[in-house]
Amino acid sequence: MDDTPATMDQIADMLRRKPIADLKEILVVRDGKVIPFFPFSE
Repeated sequence: MDDTPATMDQIADMLRRKPIADLKEILVVRDGKVIPFFPFSE
């Protein structure tokens, strides 16, 4: 996420509006740390 102008909230909103078929997991790297991002923990 360090090299994109999009926020994690913006990407989450997009994935909720337009889900990607068979997507199982997204991990993001922010400030050198790996963060589980998807599936969402709601």
